[in-house]
Amino acid sequence: MLFRGWKGAPPAAPQARRRLKNVYQVKGVIPQEAGRLFFVPLPSGDAISNDPLIFQGATSFSVRTGRTLVLPLIAIYGESYTDAAGYPDDNPDDYVGVGRIDFLASSLLLKVDGRVVADSTRTKLDCVSFGPVYFPEPIPYDAPTDYGSNAALWIAGLGILLPPMSPGEHVIEMQVVTPSNGIFGVSAYGYYNTWYVTVEKP
Repeated sequence: MLFRGWKGAPPAAPQARRRLKNVYQVKGVIPQEAGRLFFVPLPSGDAISNDPLIFQGATSFSVRTGRTLVLPLIAIYGESYTDAAGYPDDNPDDYVGVGRIDFLASSLLLKVDGRVVADSTRTKLDCVSFGPVYFPEPIPYDAPTDYGSNAALWIAGLGILLPPMSPGEHVIEMQVVTPSNGIFGVSAYGYYNTWYVTVEKP
């Protein structure tokens, strides 16, 4: 788990921030495009709150017309570990669900060009939740992490497919906070992200 060993005492702030910063990005091994799907790049944000631990960031990207955007909102993934690390493979039952990392209890507001696309105060989040789901094969890392993980095994969280946008400039704004019930040493964690999108004609 990206947060291996964090049950109980809170982790040191720099370590917590480094590991939570890109929790929903599997070590950069997900391709940018697959067919007509475009995987939205994730901002590298800065912590603006300690508990809940919230990161805020912004980034820009360009995409061709006709592409459906795959937008991860918030997620975690389980990992395998080197023998030297001495940890068993992460079990999603230890991390995901009521009383643990409860994605369905998240606070979410997602807007595209000012129009509300998803709002947890108006609807349940079942329609944007996924997993835990195991990858068909473990996704190996180029090198083990500093805490001994060497591959991603499964993923769970919230995500959405956004339909193709018209040519021109667009803005996607998201605020999401998920209860973690003490896992990672905090009550909740989340992201306040903004994407500046340029949709280009072929």
